Amino acid sequence: MNESSYELRKAGKRPREEGDTDSSRPDRLSQLPGFILSHILSFLDTKYAVQTCVLSRVWRCAWKYVSVLSFRSDSFQQYSSFQLYVDEVLSLRFPLSVRMVCYVDDESSAERDRGLFARVIKYGVAHGAQHLVIDLNNGKDIYASCRFSSLLSDTIFCCKTLELRRLWVDTDFRNSTFPVLTDLTLEQCVLVSYYDEDINPFSGFPCLKNLVLTECVHSDIANDWDFRSFKIYGSQLLSLKLDCLHCTKLEICTPKLKFFTLEHDLDFLKISSLRVPSLIHADIRISDEENAMNDDNKEQFMQRSIFLFQCLKSATSLQLDYYSIQVLSNISELLEKQPSPFTRLKSLGVEALTIPHSLIDYFLKGSSSVKPNVKYGVGKSCLT
Repeated sequence: MNESSYELRKAGKRPREEGDTDSSRPDRLSQLPGFILSHILSFLDTKYAVQTCVLSRVWRCAWKYVSVLSFRSDSFQQYSSFQLYVDEVLSLRFPLSVRMVCYVDDESSAERDRGLFARVIKYGVAHGAQHLVIDLNNGKDIYASCRFSSLLSDTIFCCKTLELRRLWVDTDFRNSTFPVLTDLTLEQCVLVSYYDEDINPFSGFPCLKNLVLTECVHSDIANDWDFRSFKIYGSQLLSLKLDCLHCTKLEICTPKLKFFTLEHDLDFLKISSLRVPSLIHADIRISDEENAMNDDNKEQFMQRSIFLFQCLKSATSLQLDYYSIQVLSNISELLEKQPSPFTRLKSLGVEALTIPHSLIDYFLKGSSSVKPNVKYGVGKSCLT
């Protein structure tokens, strides 16, 4: 036995015999059942799933059974090629159910084919898609941009999950029909108001349970794009995550909410009302990236923090990240003089190396029965 054969056998591989070629070995992948091949292809962009048709006779039509459609314009050098390709896929695919549709169009707003976007989404809806992911790189020109609600206003959506990214959404969005939607994610979206009104854009989702808003803006087109107030009312909402939401004020009323995550710059935190009586866990990630806090406005920041914590008083578990600890440490002596609102708190998680005693005391002293458990998430805890 030569050295190379010994190494192959040691590695658990069969050494290649003389005359043994790749073509003479069995194609084990192609021998898999069709539903497994379709499942494998569902993890690929549809463009690459279609390209597998040249591998062998078994793969020739495999892509036509895939239940996930993923279209990305940035995988084509010419936008016209992307348009042709999408229409061909929709026409050649077998008329089977669709589980998920992902549509990413990075073309400039002025050049985008709005009809193509509408055809893809309506195709998915017509074939029972449960998950929709839409990412449109909209520019600042509202009139040239795709507005989700206006393009699909006559569509009844039976999806359970909807993710919208980089998209203009006008107030008619609330009038769209989403009878079974449970999960909604808006990322870098602009909610546009045409009238002098404070909107609750989520009133059209009667079954909504999980809501994520990341870097979203509510602006008034009639008043030179001024920020507007924002209302989040959800009778069935269980989980809410807010990350850098830009508005003049924020009103939240979610009687069944159990999990709340807030990631925000303290200077732009404009919560005017926060009613979450059923809250179990709150994850607070506030920062002061603009260095807005100084000796003159510490009192103002303290009042804002106290109001936030007062609204979260029902929580039994509270998590504070490293930056939150930094911000709150600057006003810990002021907080220490205030009564703690957390009468039900059982667990406090902190991500910091040094934590003032006065700050810890503020969160713990409200619990009269069992002393809350303090968990330190970063390194070894050190009370100062």
